[in-house]
This record gives sequence, structure tokens and C-alpha cells, in this order.
Amino acid sequence: MTVGQWATDESAAATDRLGEYALKGLHLGLRQVRLALEQVVARGLRRQGAALGPHTRKRVAILTPRDWAAHVQREAVVGQALRVRGARVTFVTCGGGLEQCDRVNVYEGPPMPCATCSRYVDGSVDSHGFPRA
Repeated sequence: MTVGQWATDESAAATDRLGEYALKGLHLGLRQVRLALEQVVARGLRRQGAALGPHTRKRVAILTPRDWAAHVQREAVVGQALRVRGARVTFVTCGGGLEQCDRVNVYEGPPMPCATCSRYVDGSVDSHGFPRA
């Protein structure tokens, strides 16, 4: 490999990283304004849930303590399945403002990521149309 080829490869890698960082920034921005793709799709499930009849006496609480998107959305889909079957589903979230959080290593925090974390969890649960506790 010549020096010119190496420089071209490094430039291409830097461009790829820039594109990756731009996409991650876009996803973060959409999460903050509650327009992430999974939140938009969740609003359709919310409308489906609103069209259902009255709840049965079954009450279910789902604990969603952190903003790991895959977990939040899976838990919400489980909640939707329970809602379709007549259960009254409530999500229990952290709510933010804790001194310590398992999302942050003790040596890295404070500050805790409460603002971004709770904003995503609350926005996602709200998009699905579930009450929070």
C-alpha cells in the first residue's frame, strides 16, 4: 500500500465516521422531540388501544427504569398485548432525580443522565398511551 492509498483509505474512514456520527446525532435529536421512528409507530398502537372496550379487573404494572430503546419498546409491546386482552396497564418509571443510577458508572457520574433518559422513557410510554406511575 502506498502513502497515497493509505491517505485515501483514512479519508474514506473519516467520512464514514462523520456520516455515522451525523446519523447518531439525528436519532438523538428525534428522540428528544419525541419523533423517533419507534415513538411515531407507537402512536398507531395507542390509537388501536383507544378503540378497545373497557378494561377488565386485571391490573398490570410494568417496570421500565431506563431508556434502553429496545427494552422500552419491547415492554410497551407486551403492555399493548395485555391491553388488547383487557388489562389495565401502568408503567412504573424511574422519573429521574436519583443520586445514583445503574446507567452511569459510579466513577463517571454525576451528573446523572436523568434529563435525556426520563424524556425518552416518558415520551415512549406516552406515545403508546399508557399511564405512568
